[in-house]
Amino acid sequence: MTVDPAALLSSADCSMSGLSSTGCYNGIQYHCLYNITHSLAWSPWYPKNCTSPLQINLKSAYEGSPCSIEGSTECVNDITYQCVYFTTEALTWNQYFTGACNGTTLPIPPQILPAGVAPCFPLYQPGTTYTGGTIVSLNSTNYQSKYYTTSSPTQSTDWTSLGPCDATSLTPRYWANWAGYSRPQNNLDKLDLSGFSAINYAFLKPLPDGSVTSFDAYADGIHIPVLNGAVRMKYPNLRTMVSVGGWSGSKDFSTIAGNAAARDTFVKAVRGYIDSNGFDGVDIDWEYPRGKGLECNTVSGEDPVNYLKLLQALRGELGSKRAISLAVSVDVSRYVVNGTNYLPLYAKYVSYFQVMAYDFYGSWSPYTDWNSNLNAPSKKDPSQPKANGPVYSISSAIKTYMALKIPKKQIVVGLSFYGRSWQVSPNPPLNGLYQPCAGVKQSSGECAPIIGDVLDVMTYPDACGNQAHSTVWMYMNLRGDSRSGNAGFTQLNAPLAGGPSTASNGWTRRYFKYAEGATLYHPSYRGAPTVIMYDDPTSIKAKAGWAKKQGLGGVMAWEIDQDYMGEMIGALRNGWAGK
Repeated sequence: MTVDPAALLSSADCSMSGLSSTGCYNGIQYHCLYNITHSLAWSPWYPKNCTSPLQINLKSAYEGSPCSIEGSTECVNDITYQCVYFTTEALTWNQYFTGACNGTTLPIPPQILPAGVAPCFPLYQPGTTYTGGTIVSLNSTNYQSKYYTTSSPTQSTDWTSLGPCDATSLTPRYWANWAGYSRPQNNLDKLDLSGFSAINYAFLKPLPDGSVTSFDAYADGIHIPVLNGAVRMKYPNLRTMVSVGGWSGSKDFSTIAGNAAARDTFVKAVRGYIDSNGFDGVDIDWEYPRGKGLECNTVSGEDPVNYLKLLQALRGELGSKRAISLAVSVDVSRYVVNGTNYLPLYAKYVSYFQVMAYDFYGSWSPYTDWNSNLNAPSKKDPSQPKANGPVYSISSAIKTYMALKIPKKQIVVGLSFYGRSWQVSPNPPLNGLYQPCAGVKQSSGECAPIIGDVLDVMTYPDACGNQAHSTVWMYMNLRGDSRSGNAGFTQLNAPLAGGPSTASNGWTRRYFKYAEGATLYHPSYRGAPTVIMYDDPTSIKAKAGWAKKQGLGGVMAWEIDQDYMGEMIGALRNGWAGK
């Protein structure tokens, strides 16, 4: 690292015990002298080549000073500093890792075992002999034993406190590695993650032979060091998980799960990746066993059986202390073979299930409908069109999981920070709810997907080579977020520019209590009548509160990088807390 002595060394403390009175830095000899403020500080003494290293406390002078390349690292006195947005909106150097470093190789942070706000480890049992390294909980705090002990964590120095935990709280969130391009204002080091138990970093791509690879090595090279560096130092109880698969990355799961050699390669590859990158565990997002994902995905009728084999092997490779989560469908029939539902069998090997309770209806539905409604309509509510097929809701999906005898504390409800849109006929009743889609029809009879928000204008090929608009409106674009610094990523005439529940710019809003969801209608968005079915802070708070009252393990969000000024994150946190 090159440091400007005039800017940094002159203000660095030299009075600490053990520091030499003279030393060399960047070819200049420095001496510990009283400055004009009568404080001891390093001052240039002999500007000549020198070799005796200066043992200096640079932390006080260097930490918090400006830097320019986000995610970059530098080494000072065996402390690695990272350039991040830590506590302000400005990029500054912040301590990342203490230990040997040379300024070029980024050290791997020590593994932080799953601890903190979710979940509490097994309760301490009096009279039990615990071996060194065992983690238990007592009085809503996790403790780790230093060595063999039978003592109580609260009455002995044999234990190290790992911080508070909450046996009722499990709150993972997804953050997607592509978010940094279009919404850097929501990079991980800029979000308020207080109260979160885990971050799911999405995604790794599994290959047919069981190996895993990055979808975007450049983005991962920037964001993973920040997540497992400065972010973890700011939130020491945060668990970090790397997510494997996703909608566009599930093409080869069936092949991997159905082959013993590929399974072995996969679990070893996952273990190697989380170890070398400082993650606590892994999230498997297979969409979906037995099909109904992308049409080019490999599929087998034995997928649920083979998935069990994969999870058994994964748990065996990772051991009992590493977290494994599954992103799972609301349609539990995907996990059935010969009348047996394999989800309860998965529960023996995974830490928790994240039920993806969103994308219920979309452009594939002939009528406008909810993306993520809490309840189905009752007789007093508007009638759902039968043409939309199965009646989905968050409450019915969770009841189905509980009916399978999956422990409540292993069930996490997935919520959405976005909505979906349709073209409809002019002046629709119910502000656009349950109306037939209009516009261009496809050969299948479905309405063609329309452009959603500003980030949906461009299309990208999926794993099968198909390209289409998603119809998605991210919450940040509903609100008209302009903080990215790129006008091309800013939604003009945003529907909620006036506030979280205030329709603006020609849009009208209506909230439906039974669904805990809202609709927005505009008579001529992009030249056509358009309706959006979406979540906002009101609906997110209600759904999180509902999940807490059911005694569930927690709530998950896809994706936190779609938030605006912390409005959705705050609503979710307050709903879970019952505020």
